[in-house]
Amino acid sequence: MPSLSRRGDARLTAPYDRRTDGLDGRRRDRLGLIASVIANDGQPFVARVERALRLASEMLGFEAGLLGRIEGGRYTVMVVHAPGYGTEPGSALSLDETFCSLTISRSDVVEIPDASRSPHRDHAARRRLGTQSYVGVPVFVDDREWGTISLRSSQPLDRPLSTDDHDLLRLMALWVGSVLEREAHEHELAEASDQLRAVIEETPIVLFGTDADGVFTLSEGAGLATLGLEAGESVGRCIFDMYPNASTALRCVRRVLEGDAATWEEKIGDAVFASRARPVRGPDGGVTGLIGVSLDITERARSRRALAQSEARFRALSDATSEGIAYVSQGRVVDGNDQLARLFGYESLEGVVGLPASELAAPEYRELVRKMTLDNNTDPYEVVAVRKDGSRFWAEIQGRPAATGSRAERVTAIRDVTARREAEEQRTFQSDVLAQVSDAVMALDLEGRITYWNGGAEVLHGLTSVEVIGRPLAEVVTYLLPELGQITDDAEAALQSEAAKEGNLIFIDPHGVRRFVSVSSSALLDSDGGERGMLAVSRDVTAQRQMSAQLLHQATHDALTGLDNRILFRQRIEQALVDDVPFAVYFIDLDRFKIVNDSLGHEAGDKMLQAIAIRLRNALAHIEGAVIARLGGDEFGVVASTPYPDELGRDLLHALEPPVDLGSRTVSPSASIGLVTHADRYDSPETVLRDADTAMYAAKKNGRGRLATFTGAMHQEATLRFRLEQDLSFAAGLGQIVPHFQPIVDLETGAIAGFEALVRWDHPERGVMPPALFLSLAEETGAIADIDRWILKRTCEEVSTWGAEALDSMAYVSVNCSDKTFLGEGLVAYARQTADDTGLNPDCLVLELTERAVVDLEAAQSVVAAAHDKGLRVAIDDFGAGFSSLGLLHALPVDGVKIDRSFVSDLENSAPARAVVRAVVRLSGELGMRAVAEGIETPGQLRALREAGAHFGQGYLFAKPAPSEVVREMFTVTPWVDDWDRWINGAPAQVGTHLADT
Repeated sequence: MPSLSRRGDARLTAPYDRRTDGLDGRRRDRLGLIASVIANDGQPFVARVERALRLASEMLGFEAGLLGRIEGGRYTVMVVHAPGYGTEPGSALSLDETFCSLTISRSDVVEIPDASRSPHRDHAARRRLGTQSYVGVPVFVDDREWGTISLRSSQPLDRPLSTDDHDLLRLMALWVGSVLEREAHEHELAEASDQLRAVIEETPIVLFGTDADGVFTLSEGAGLATLGLEAGESVGRCIFDMYPNASTALRCVRRVLEGDAATWEEKIGDAVFASRARPVRGPDGGVTGLIGVSLDITERARSRRALAQSEARFRALSDATSEGIAYVSQGRVVDGNDQLARLFGYESLEGVVGLPASELAAPEYRELVRKMTLDNNTDPYEVVAVRKDGSRFWAEIQGRPAATGSRAERVTAIRDVTARREAEEQRTFQSDVLAQVSDAVMALDLEGRITYWNGGAEVLHGLTSVEVIGRPLAEVVTYLLPELGQITDDAEAALQSEAAKEGNLIFIDPHGVRRFVSVSSSALLDSDGGERGMLAVSRDVTAQRQMSAQLLHQATHDALTGLDNRILFRQRIEQALVDDVPFAVYFIDLDRFKIVNDSLGHEAGDKMLQAIAIRLRNALAHIEGAVIARLGGDEFGVVASTPYPDELGRDLLHALEPPVDLGSRTVSPSASIGLVTHADRYDSPETVLRDADTAMYAAKKNGRGRLATFTGAMHQEATLRFRLEQDLSFAAGLGQIVPHFQPIVDLETGAIAGFEALVRWDHPERGVMPPALFLSLAEETGAIADIDRWILKRTCEEVSTWGAEALDSMAYVSVNCSDKTFLGEGLVAYARQTADDTGLNPDCLVLELTERAVVDLEAAQSVVAAAHDKGLRVAIDDFGAGFSSLGLLHALPVDGVKIDRSFVSDLENSAPARAVVRAVVRLSGELGMRAVAEGIETPGQLRALREAGAHFGQGYLFAKPAPSEVVREMFTVTPWVDDWDRWINGAPAQVGTHLADT
């Protein structure tokens, strides 16, 4: 017979014509690529980059895509998509051998559509690498050129790239650069953390912080003891009120709060502190406070004063001192000692004499030296000094006027304090780092006395270092070993126990609160390798343990009711079987619970489930060891050891019967219970649950709201099911599997737009069976593939008999496929061959895949592409009911979607349902896909779909699925034509009286 074709209805066929798609194909591909780039689907970064390179290469017409690192003049391939191109990650070559050198020189997109016709025809990239077309874009990391993203081919481009294509490549480069920048920063932070490997020695410091008004927010450190304070005692008090006479300190604090860092020294009482502070800024850049550290330098200050006195007393002995002594007159060096010459790198003192004293300092400090000299300053200060060879060092300068004969001179002592400055800076840095360490660090000597106690230890144990240093650990800390169940006297042994390593050691703080700690301990060694004590680092793992316990509880308990879940219930049964104690198992399923959910909403359904859980607990409270679980949905399970299992089952039924107040309504629940007695005689939890489930279904079958005990008769019913399995295995071969057809209607005109073929089993004994009664069985037994192929073949054969006039009046016929068949091998080829064999135009044949098939998106994409190559179409059935989402339509280029009946049924009363339908219809239209609404049963739903912009639909309002011979008559007389005007205008109409219903 002649080949069949569709009617030339532009509005019906346009959504499936990919060449006349309403949305530009390249734009759609760019959207898909952008979605692929920005989607964080859990894949490694390299895999995501490789995928983006592949999509970009395919979209823009290139053979290869590369992400390359450029360092100096070297180009190294980092990520590559180049099938058959011979380039691997790690390959390196000279940058000048690639067109990427042009990209780097321009710092922007460089495109070479045809190198042979460009000024770069003799470039090494073309001569040696065979690159004929190229486009590249630089990748920036921390505002520096890191490398390039490039696409290349051995053939010229068909046409130059567009501005949008260039912008797409810039977007890819921006994304790659931002990820690399973030990873680099994270790596730097990790390296900084790893540098802290040992504990710094104790030093008398004070760590402090204030808010923007100078009110202390932090006050910690051993140096507080010198001030007569304890940790945290100053918090909440203002620094300007506590130390009104500390003029230098307060001046510097104001300076820091104005935005500048500051360093100062201040005498407070008998102590001298050297301090340094920096501002703390908020998200808007404004100063919100400061943080600083103070070091007790009392002894150093005393030493400096004593030194100044000694220098004045023994000025005649200046040549014997290790410091440089300079005599300055009228701003120039007139004399000094030999150490002065050595200090500044001169062979003799003659090289220094005559130099301006200020020029011994670095240029940025010379004005300070001049000022100190003119002011006759006698206090020491520090500057950066410059040696003869230009090298620099930190120098401490202290001078005083001295009368020598008739000239007024100034004697100045100069000391190299570089090592001290570096040590102080290192100690300050270590102190700052230590302030950020939350772990408790302690050190013990060989006698078990505490020699070190950091801030983390103070926080964990609630004791300051002043309180514990020098005391035996056992006097300070109380540990409890779980395996002993009691407090241990050997605290050192507890720190080294397995319990401490595993985070099971319990520490009891001064308030009696118990905390779990994890401890890492090691021996402290001296310079000769001898043991000098122990170092222990403790971490409070109480929160982690609580979180682990919470996660374990969530994994084994139902979140809604707090009962055991199916996993834990199975374990309970398994343990009961091991214990070999008689017990019974009850499988409880609420009757008609779906009606509560559908009519009153899921919130009401949840309230009922919670009420049922409470009633079960109360009903079983008197039975020791009874276990209750929510197995899923409206199913519950009970394990109980009772001599009267039937009586207990009836008690459970009665306990569930009283009405439940759900707020808007009061509902009287009932349940069907399946009982397995003597469950201890079973071999596995699975068989116990299977038989309890079987008994529960027997209770439902016998009228619901009752108890059924598993018996051999139920086993016989299972045997009948086995016979059904056997019959099903031969059904297709015997011609019992047949297609019924339901029309798909143009919702604007009421005309037939196509048909959906739905499988039926014409069983010789049971009559025509709907798919719900056998398809799940077919999937379990593996017969589903044969059924899918058979129904596809029968559909094509039946449709081909309808005649050319009938076929010209419809656009297509769709056939459902199971996910296993769709993703399996050979379906697409079989469908095309069947269409050819029956004379059906393959463009009229639509394969409908289920949502489960798109779980493996990559496999689904491959099959859809193969179907398109064969001239077939693909649609997603029941869209929105399960795994699918609007985002899927970008990733899977199908030709149509079937809007699930759950949205259609709610259209008249649900604004969210209407919004979802409008969104699906609009997006599918923009992507060139046909949207068909399923399950139209009322004229109100029809009108709502028309208002939402839907063009096609099907459902019992028009016709039920019918055999082929009934469908033929629809082409002569459309059954619903007389009702159409009343439906769309709001007049009532009967449903289910059309031709197909006969």
